[in-house]
Amino acid sequence: CTVQVSLMKAYEWLNANTPNDSVVMTPSFITNVEIPIHTHNRIFLARAYQSLASDKEVINRLLITYKLFGVPAAYLYEMLETYDGVFNLVTLKYFSRELDAFYKGGAKYGGYTIPIAEKKKILNEYTFFNLPEKLPYRLDYIFVGPREREMGIPEDAFHGMKKLYEADGIIIYKWVDVRKAG
Repeated sequence: CTVQVSLMKAYEWLNANTPNDSVVMTPSFITNVEIPIHTHNRIFLARAYQSLASDKEVINRLLITYKLFGVPAAYLYEMLETYDGVFNLVTLKYFSRELDAFYKGGAKYGGYTIPIAEKKKILNEYTFFNLPEKLPYRLDYIFVGPREREMGIPEDAFHGMKKLYEADGIIIYKWVDVRKAG
């Protein structure tokens, strides 16, 4: 898989202009995979399959990220129905234990799905989720590119934050909690 030139330039900028191990937030699972591969940065949105974070922390980081980006609840619902959503949020936690589950395909992804009750719980949490007064996890930069825009984020989601990089439809902001500044 190749990386778009515009994204690679943004990743190069991160390498040249941010401290090692600084934390970047993006709601895109693909961008979350690329950032640690192409930069020295860490990602805010923990992925269940590559993290020691608890289920609760993975979902909490998702809720914080989606709320900060203003991702519509409808997008979250659709994402929870996808292989990427299941894999990134719960990995194999709900995978069918039947011997032939992988070959069935009848139940989504061979039994690889999030139970309806769990999806409803996540959606309900998101609907009524208020961002904490102080984020419980480190955050240094916000990354907005084409994938993030495809998720339906409002263009003014980061109004008031300082743009550090802007080129080819990609913006990197320095995280400042503008809720407190205004």
